[in-house]
Amino acid sequence: MIVFVWTFAPIIWTLVSSISTRLELLSIPPHWIPMKPTLENYMQLLITGSVETSSGTVTGSAVYFKRAMANSLIVAGSSTVIILILSSLSGYAFARLRFPGKNLLFIIFIFIIAVPVWAFIIPLYSMMAHWGLLDTYSSLILVYSSWTAPFCLWIMRSYYESIPLEIEESAMTDGCNRFQVLRRIVLPLSVPGLVSAAVVSFLSSWNEFTIALIFTSTYNAKTVPVIISEFISKYTVEYELMCAGGILSIIAPLLLVLFLQKYLITGMIAGAVKA
Repeated sequence: MIVFVWTFAPIIWTLVSSISTRLELLSIPPHWIPMKPTLENYMQLLITGSVETSSGTVTGSAVYFKRAMANSLIVAGSSTVIILILSSLSGYAFARLRFPGKNLLFIIFIFIIAVPVWAFIIPLYSMMAHWGLLDTYSSLILVYSSWTAPFCLWIMRSYYESIPLEIEESAMTDGCNRFQVLRRIVLPLSVPGLVSAAVVSFLSSWNEFTIALIFTSTYNAKTVPVIISEFISKYTVEYELMCAGGILSIIAPLLLVLFLQKYLITGMIAGAVKA
């Protein structure tokens, strides 16, 4: 029960705040059930894109929320596709092939997982500026793909190793080459592992904030976490819009996880225990 409350209380409070007015949010003492629930906050983000203030209607970051949602979908979706291609091929190579420096190279990839993202921000920023990719989808997709690929490589390698080698040997005996075995036999058997890698890469790209904040300067490429942070200005904090944006931002990942949950659990535990 303690873990349940610790996990879901912030989500419930965010939902309550998203359907409350600012007057109710600032009332003392706070209450869990809004007296006058409203969907005005969601309408401002999804329809009008404007904020009603005492001095009139102000158009601010809310008008760009739908654009940020589209940006996040493009960046996260593209990164996921690239990561799946890279991790499925490289994972199979590390699981089945023999080549010089195989173990050392895999250790280097795993080491990347342990390095915090801020350690590489300055060189990455310099590289993107030199290539003219700042404030573009390409910069975010490249960084997210290279950053999450090692972890997905680890997932796919473990899953490939859980598939009996005899299946592949039988296919090769029947005339299949290595790529035919991978495409016709191994990949169909590895759907749970692929789904796990897809979910991990999508959530990682969708939720990332630091890189998106530093690498984007206009609304052409800003993602949802960056737009939500801009609801905090010098003179005010738009709590109700932040909460509404937070609820909207979790819908896509939530639907993805719920739809793929049966494959996700299988893929995560595959390779943990071997005969």
